[in-house]
Parts: sequence; structure tokens; C-alpha cells
Amino acid sequence: YHPLFNSSETDIILSSSDNLWYRVHSYTLRNTSGFFRAMFSLPQPRRSESSSQSTSGSSVDDHSSASEPAVDPSQQLPLLSCCDVIERVLSLSEMWDAPGPISFIRMGITNPTLLAIEPVRIYAIACHFGWTEARELAAQHTLTLDLLGEEEEQRTEPTNDPINTLLNLRKRRVDTFRMLLNSPVRFSAGNTPDYLCARCGVTQLDNRSWRQMKDALMLEIERRPLGDEILGKAVKGLGGTDPVNLGVVSWPEARPCWEAQCTKEGCGGLNYDRVATLRQIAYCIDALPLQVD
Repeated sequence: YHPLFNSSETDIILSSSDNLWYRVHSYTLRNTSGFFRAMFSLPQPRRSESSSQSTSGSSVDDHSSASEPAVDPSQQLPLLSCCDVIERVLSLSEMWDAPGPISFIRMGITNPTLLAIEPVRIYAIACHFGWTEARELAAQHTLTLDLLGEEEEQRTEPTNDPINTLLNLRKRRVDTFRMLLNSPVRFSAGNTPDYLCARCGVTQLDNRSWRQMKDALMLEIERRPLGDEILGKAVKGLGGTDPVNLGVVSWPEARPCWEAQCTKEGCGGLNYDRVATLRQIAYCIDALPLQVD
């Protein structure tokens, strides 16, 4: 018997799939579970006087890690560190029509540890139960992942294929970033046709280095749509956990861009303003959509 559920004064015994037994009061089950409340409302067989003190047994088709929190919601704290257990508890709670464990999980499912480790599974759970706040937070945390390499595996997740919605958010961020990077308003020197050197006003700029850096930026935003690896810091409180990452400023594609100069003899004006360019890149990332449709 489970040491926390071994009172001889109970009238129900439940057993888990891993052969752990629980002594519980039918009163507790009746008040925490719609399934047991309905079951106990049915006519019960009469017991003989000699067996009036005996207990009834029932099998729980789940592991003890799920059945324990479902039997007693006050025992749930450890489960919020493991998504496997959370999913089992939620499944059993739905089957039992037990809102207590579901409410407890809803309050704690957005803890930073879970979101950092398994945001996709948290997102799928939140979609299934209609938890809007948890869904949005989990979706944002998936932006640090390379979902394209995991797409086929993740499509085995339950509910109405939430991966499609996550991929749509990523696509919107990538498309918006591309549009902003190609804007002649934000990056006039690199994106304006026939742009002349700001110093001499004569030589047309050679923008090959800028185009190469844009390609590198697009590859990175497609791989990790959050953009924290580009900035070298967190984006709206997300990511940016690598203290040695300096962002795009240290990329090999960036150096030719910063060093590109006017080819007119005696001019040597820089093609691009490094500080202004980095600032505009940061503005672009800050402007990307962060909410799922």
C-alpha cells in the first residue's frame, strides 16, 4: 500500500497499473470526481452483516505517478517538473472528470523550467484545454527551437495538430523580418538602387557585403525565429542565455560589411554606419509578431 493512503478506516481500495494500492474514502472520491460520484449514485449490492465492514476494490488503468495526484490533489507538487507525468495525470483526470488536478496543473504549467524544456508539449496541452495564456507563453518559447528538423516527430502530438499554428507563427516572423531587412527606408545605403557614397557623393556603393550579411541573418532567423542569437541578448525576456554570444556584430559575414569602403581614390568613406545598422536590425526583431493566430 502507498504509505500516504493506508488508513484502515477507508472503504475503497484503488490499485495502479504498477501494483501500488491506495486506501481512500468513497466520500473523497465522490466529492473530487464526477466519474466516481456517478458510479456511487448507482444502486449498490447489499452486503451481508458479516461483510458490512469490508472494503470495495477498483483498478486504475494508469501508473502510480498519475493516480496519486488524481486521488489526492494535495500531493501534486513534484509532478510539475515532468511533462510525461503531467500528461498522464491530465488524461486520468479527464477520464475521472476530476477538475482539481487539472486546475492545479493549469496554475503551474507555465513555470520557467517546463517552458524551457518542453514548450511544444506544453503548447499542445494548453491548446487541448483552451488555456490561452499558457498557449501564448509556450508558443513564444518554441521560437528558440529548430522545429523544422523535429516536425515529423512532433506531428504525433495530440489534438488538432498545433504544430501547424506554431509553424505559421515562425513563417510570419521570417517573412516580416525579410521584408524589413529589404526595406530601403530602414537600410537605405544597402537597399536603395544606385545609392551613392555619403562622403563623396560620386561613387555607387558595392552592396555585396550587405547582401551576404542579409543572407546570414535570414538563415539564422529561419533556424531560431526568436532572434536572440542575432542580437546576442534576450528578446522580450526570452532566450539570450549564452553569455559569450555577442550576436551578429561578431559574425564573419559582418566584418566585410563594417569594413566596406568607397572605391573612389582619396575618399575611403564607409559604406555602412555600423551602429545605425545594428540598431535597425534590433528594431526589426522587436517588430516581429509574437502572438499565434
